[in-house]
Amino acid sequence: MATLNPVEMEGTFPLPEAQLDRFMLRTSLGYPERDEESSMLDRFGSGEDTDQIQPVASATDVIRPAKRWTWYC
Repeated sequence: MATLNPVEMEGTFPLPEAQLDRFMLRTSLGYPERDEESSMLDRFGSGEDTDQIQPVASATDVIRPAKRWTWYC
């Protein structure tokens, strides 16, 4: 079993071609639905009431500034 993070590569190195064929299956888990995420927090969280959790930022609040950033590689 291995994990893949296509966004962040720091501290990692690519697998040699000979090792890539050792993985017979590749799957993406995606993100959980809102009710599934709430259920996970209920089961594994700190015990606080998750019904009281409110968003502090919208997707637009996060995406708008990110579009202004300049990435230097």
